[in-house]
Amino acid sequence: MGALNERNALIAVVLAGFVLRLMLIYPFGHLLGEDSYFHQDLVRFMLEGNGLAQYNIGGWELSHPYFLTLAPKIQAYPFGYHILVYPFAYIFGSDAFRYLPVVISSTAPVFVYLFMKEFSGRGDVALMAAVIYSVPDVVAHSILLLPQGLGILFLPLTLWLYLRTEHGGVAGGLFFFVHPFTGIAIMVAMFTLGLWRHEGRKVLRTALLCAIVIASYSLLTILTSEPGSTFSFNSPRFVIYGANKYVSALSLSLLFPMGLAFMRRSDYYLALVAFMFGFMSLVQISNLPPERLFSFLAFFLSCITAFFVRGLYVRGSKAIFAAFMIVLTLMASTDILGNIGPSFIEVGSWEFVNENTLEDSVVWGWDRYPQIFTSERKIAYGPEYIGVGYICPDSHMLGSKALSEYLLSDHTNVIYDNYLPIMTITDD
Repeated sequence: MGALNERNALIAVVLAGFVLRLMLIYPFGHLLGEDSYFHQDLVRFMLEGNGLAQYNIGGWELSHPYFLTLAPKIQAYPFGYHILVYPFAYIFGSDAFRYLPVVISSTAPVFVYLFMKEFSGRGDVALMAAVIYSVPDVVAHSILLLPQGLGILFLPLTLWLYLRTEHGGVAGGLFFFVHPFTGIAIMVAMFTLGLWRHEGRKVLRTALLCAIVIASYSLLTILTSEPGSTFSFNSPRFVIYGANKYVSALSLSLLFPMGLAFMRRSDYYLALVAFMFGFMSLVQISNLPPERLFSFLAFFLSCITAFFVRGLYVRGSKAIFAAFMIVLTLMASTDILGNIGPSFIEVGSWEFVNENTLEDSVVWGWDRYPQIFTSERKIAYGPEYIGVGYICPDSHMLGSKALSEYLLSDHTNVIYDNYLPIMTITDD
C-alpha cells in the first residue's frame, strides 16, 4: 500500500473512530461512567478560582461536604489530568467534559500507526494495528472523562517517541502526574522495548530521567498526603473473568495467533510484552482490578494480529482484508452502545427516585442521575434509623458514627450519590 493510500486510509480510520465515539455519547445529556463526575468536580473547583483541590483541601471540604471522608484520597490524587482539562473547560464550558475525551482519543490510531511504522517498517501492518486497536474496551474507556483514557493514547505515543528521539521516553515518567498506574504500564513496555533492542545506555539514560520526574511527583504527593490513599499493593491473587468479558474487552485482537506466523524474530518483542500484560491481567497485586490492563494488552495483541497482513500476497487481497477489518472492528465496538458505565441504570434510577422518595428530598452529590441499585446492592439497617428503608452499600465509606450524625442533622431526607449513602424508601 502506497504512502498516500496509507495516509488516506488512516484519516478514514480517525474520522470513523470520531463518529463512532460521538454516536456513543450523543444520546445522553450527561456524563457517562461514575468517576467522570469526580474529575469534573475537581476541574470545576479550579474554574471557580479555588486552585487545585489537592492543595486546597479546606476549600474543597467546604464546597463539597459530602466528600468529606475522601479528603485523604483527593490530596493524594494526581493533578495532571485536571490541569490538562482545565483550559478546555475554561474556553468551551461544560461541553469540554463530554467532548474533549472523544476528540483526544480519536487521534489514538495515528500514534499506533506511527509506532508500528517505526517499529516494523511496514505501513500496511501499521495501518492494520491502528484499525484493530479500536476494540470495545478501548473505545469505552477512551470516551469517558478519565485519566486512563489519555493513557490509551500515551502508550503508543511514548513508544514512538522512544524510538524516534533520544529522550522522548521521559513522557512515560511524566504520565505519573496524570495516572501513576498507567505510567507504570507505559514504562514497563518502553524499557522492555529498549532491552529487547539491546539499547542499554539509552534505557539507562531514560530511566534516570524518568526517576527524577517520578521522584518529584512522589515528593509532592508525600508532602501533601498520606501515601497509599489512592493506590496500594496487596497479596497476589488470581482473578479469572468469564469468557464473555475477555471477548468483549479484547475483541478482534484475540485473532493474534494469525499474526504470529508472519512475525520476524525482532518483532517478537510484541509477543513478550503481550505475555507480560496478559499475566498481569490475571494476577491482582494492587487495589485496582486486573481488567484495568485490558486496554494495554489489547494494544500489543492488535499489533501482533496486524502482521497477518504480511501473509496476504494475492493482488488486491490486502485492500479487501483492510476494508473487512475496518468494518468488523466498528461493528465489534457497537456492543458497548448504551452500556458504558451505569448510564441505563442511572436513567432508570432517576425515574425510581422521582416516584419513590420522600417529598422535599435533596439530592446531595454530584450533578448526575443518582445511581441506586434497587434490587441487588442493598443493605438493610436496623430500626435506629427511623424512616430509612435501605442505605446503599457505599455507606461504609462514611462509617456508622458519621452516618448517624448526618441522619440526625437537618439533612435527614437526603439521597447521597455514589460514594456516600443513598437513602430512599422502597417497597421491596
